[in-house]
Amino acid sequence: MNLVNHEVFVGVDGGGSKTKVMVVDAKGKVISEALGGPSSYRSIGFSQAVETVTKTIQEALNQTTNPLAGIFAGLGDIVGQDDKNRFAASLKQALQVDCPITVENDVYAAFYGALDKNSGVIIILGTGSVAFGIDEDGNTHRSGGYTFKEGDPGSAYDLGKHALSCIGKALDGRITMTPLIRALMETLHVHNRETATVMYETMFDRRRETAQLAQLVTAFADQGDEHAKDICDQAARAAAEMVFAVDRNLRLDNYELGVIGSLGNANTYYKMQFENALRNHHKPWVVHAPKLDPALGAARRAKQVFMK
Repeated sequence: MNLVNHEVFVGVDGGGSKTKVMVVDAKGKVISEALGGPSSYRSIGFSQAVETVTKTIQEALNQTTNPLAGIFAGLGDIVGQDDKNRFAASLKQALQVDCPITVENDVYAAFYGALDKNSGVIIILGTGSVAFGIDEDGNTHRSGGYTFKEGDPGSAYDLGKHALSCIGKALDGRITMTPLIRALMETLHVHNRETATVMYETMFDRRRETAQLAQLVTAFADQGDEHAKDICDQAARAAAEMVFAVDRNLRLDNYELGVIGSLGNANTYYKMQFENALRNHHKPWVVHAPKLDPALGAARRAKQVFMK
């Protein structure tokens, strides 16, 4: 029996809410998977993150008896080479395996899942935002994705943040009161200057709650609300600028753009304006939703790198 043909490859996609592991065979076919808890180590601690990833990998590997050839893990909060080396070494010790292990930031799992190839650009447009690309020479560049306090350009938080600022402006008479602003005030129980002040003291630092307001913004933009459309216009341009920044710092031949997240893929005024901004860049962008689950993208990358 040729054991090489029966080797399996593990992909890990770990972040602030969950960890997903997928195992593929030499043909890239999924043979097992497992789901675990969060594994962003700056949020839950390094030891707990290693334990979560280890247990989730073991759960997936318990479903097969084939030999393990390699692991590719994309994990939240992994930044520099020290992070990568430390986590990979800890994972190898915890799993008690001799196979190679590569650890990268979770944007890599998103990249390989969205594009299912080795070059191109992705942009994540969800609660937060980040753009990332790899060119045909293997060079990488990342734009955005610092923290929400930097702004998360083009994200749901970005839309929500600018929507919040409209409330005070409308109460003052600096801008007109529109259906969007009335809906925001009702949702947030704002009736006057005093209640608006109390709201502002807390909402900007509540990232998820602020990001949820994006649903109101996109819905009212679709209905033609002038302020909602202005917010979407600004955010769409900001998102496109992140993509352009990646392009300027790479030598791309493949102008494929994988858009990840419901905000960037729902058929709304926001998506239309984002794609219009891309067309104005005069590059042959081919835009699409993710092709694969990020964990599967990571597993296929492991197969590509570690298959003998």
